[in-house]
Amino acid sequence: MDPFTSGSGEFLFSVVGVIALGIAMAYGTWMWNKRRKSRPPGTIGRAPGPAPKSAEGRDTRTAA
Repeated sequence: MDPFTSGSGEFLFSVVGVIALGIAMAYGTWMWNKRRKSRPPGTIGRAPGPAPKSAEGRDTRTAA
């Protein structure tokens, strides 16, 4: 029996896993930069979030 065949499957699996993880990280970074650069200027301050705290932006309706 060849002594190198016992762990070759595990070695191959770990190498392919690291390569796949690297490709996924590179793709995610590329898509993140693409979306960030395609965002219209001036929209960062108006990002969705919680309701405004100022009186002019509050809802004046009350519960019945």
